[in-house]
Amino acid sequence: MASTPPNSLPSGCYLPVARLVKEYFAHEKVLSNAGLPVPVVGSWQAGDTPTWPNRLYATAQADMIMLARPLLADPDWPNKAYAGEVMDIRPCIGDQEGCLNELFEGGHIQCSVNPRTGFEDVFDFELTPTTQPKKVAVIGAGQPHPVCPHRRPRGHRVTLFERTGHVGGMLIRDPCLKSNMKLKNYLAYLEHTLEKTCKEYDLSLELNSEILPETLKHKGFDSVAVSVGGRAVTPNLPGINQNNIVQAIDLFREPELATRATNVLIIGAGSVGCEAAHFLTAELGKKVTIVEIAALCHARSVAMPIVAYNP
Repeated sequence: MASTPPNSLPSGCYLPVARLVKEYFAHEKVLSNAGLPVPVVGSWQAGDTPTWPNRLYATAQADMIMLARPLLADPDWPNKAYAGEVMDIRPCIGDQEGCLNELFEGGHIQCSVNPRTGFEDVFDFELTPTTQPKKVAVIGAGQPHPVCPHRRPRGHRVTLFERTGHVGGMLIRDPCLKSNMKLKNYLAYLEHTLEKTCKEYDLSLELNSEILPETLKHKGFDSVAVSVGGRAVTPNLPGINQNNIVQAIDLFREPELATRATNVLIIGAGSVGCEAAHFLTAELGKKVTIVEIAALCHARSVAMPIVAYNP
């Protein structure tokens, strides 16, 4: 049983179906060509870490567990699970941008959380230690921050500066969307990885630190890597700055922005726009209309959708 379920479904959502198939085969005495019971394989579905309770649950439902996209995010998923190092598993966030979308569009298979996926012939798994260690500043601790505790360290002395008090950048913390539960796992992984890297390697983390060029000049860095991420694009439309018009990401961070709204218009029917519509209708009970310039809704959004609601 392999398909791509909606993000609102939890990990292991197909396992009860696997159990029903197992029970049916046993009741009907369905055997393989070799005369043996037919093994039933259940899909784990992306996003969750294999903690002991859900591993017990999974093994009770199916004979084997199938992994697909989680292995793109972390090829060592089974080894880490077996060793009990579940917090070191880089979780799949199920966004489909680099994997399924690239298949559909004829591109190059990639992964949003694992830059080495699809480029194993380009990026070595083990990084060669440097013979000339440098003092390096990295500005921005967003989603792609350079933390890699499971590879041999290069040996540079790195300071990671972050303007806010947390890592993750544009990723929504404590997601209000039930469909975004996978981001919680991924943010926990980022925080755990960063903490582990600071302890094991020569990495310093400075949160709530807004860095200016003049500041860096006095700290004696040999190299500076700027990783400040991006901002949601606001289209140049009449009335775009009215109080009842917000970016989708702001709505997710502050659902109270739509507390008094009854009718909501979403401009942009990409994956985020559709997710915002589902959140507003299914979870907040709003009446929603989506408008899209293209003939079809696309999974890939170039700009963050705009949400407008009645004043």
